[in-house]
Amino acid sequence: MVAMIVSDVVWNAISDWLIATNPTSFYSDFCWGEAQSALGNRVRRGDFSADYAHGLIADFQSYAAQWTFIQVNSADIAHATVMVSQFSLGLRLPDAIHIATSGRLGLTLVSTDIRQVRAAASLGVAAINPLQTDGTPS
Repeated sequence: MVAMIVSDVVWNAISDWLIATNPTSFYSDFCWGEAQSALGNRVRRGDFSADYAHGLIADFQSYAAQWTFIQVNSADIAHATVMVSQFSLGLRLPDAIHIATSGRLGLTLVSTDIRQVRAAASLGVAAINPLQTDGTPS
């Protein structure tokens, strides 16, 4: 989501994928919090001003109005904590929370994080990396 908000280099490829596939899109309260945290980090590093970051947030909120907002619940966090203890997956808790929430709702996780996509797939949660143009999950 952060790539989309700040128009990172990978955003063009993600945007092309969104246009080509026109998926029903969802975002969670947790995802939104992570995105704002990442923007705050960029403001603190001096990459851009707080006013600019607030403008990006407003732009995204307008864009995301067509998406469905979902909430992470305590069961998602508990499930994610179990996932993190499977050390071979290499997951951090935030990534596992996204996987758990997607799995609970039967949604396909879309991520450019190859490790996260592979972990989700190994856990039986549908996941794709839109930067893979050959259609493979990661």
